[in-house]
Amino acid sequence: MHRFRSRRFFYISLLGWTAAFGLVFDYLVATVPGAGEPWFYSFGIMIYSLALFVMTVLHFDQSGQL
Repeated sequence: MHRFRSRRFFYISLLGWTAAFGLVFDYLVATVPGAGEPWFYSFGIMIYSLALFVMTVLHFDQSGQL
């Protein structure tokens, strides 16, 4: 299990996840046939939101605030 040792590392990891997910999702939209459908964007938003939620819960759990 990865540990978020500091608040700075937590926010840097959130920023990194946002950048990486944005690049991959843009690539998929540009190359995958049928990716322009509304469900595809909703699916991407759900995956992104779930990852942010998990990272936030891990952070607060490890800092003892949860």
